[in-house]
Amino acid sequence: MGFEQGHKKVGGRKAGVPNRKTRAIQERLELGCDPLEGMVKIIQDESTDVAVRAKILIELGRYVYPKVRPVEIQPDSDEPVERIEIVIATPENMKDYNEGREKPDFRPA
Repeated sequence: MGFEQGHKKVGGRKAGVPNRKTRAIQERLELGCDPLEGMVKIIQDESTDVAVRAKILIELGRYVYPKVRPVEIQPDSDEPVERIEIVIATPENMKDYNEGREKPDFRPA
């Protein structure tokens, strides 16, 4: 038998009373066991493996910096978006690319 509308709540935990897990965590913190302090001590210990230190820094970073999300770009008009070509520069293809182009003038004006 589930909850029926119109009946008042009977039994259960009162509002504002923490559950067992929350209470256990609060007790540990009162005893001086702060997880953030522990992580910082592990990071500062130079004998700790670099991979472990990096993972902890990544985890802590999630609480300091906002998560970056991809942004979808919407064109301002209904015109089709032009193709963008990305070319990795190598000496060979740059020589072909620059042939016949005017050389830029980098001298101060």
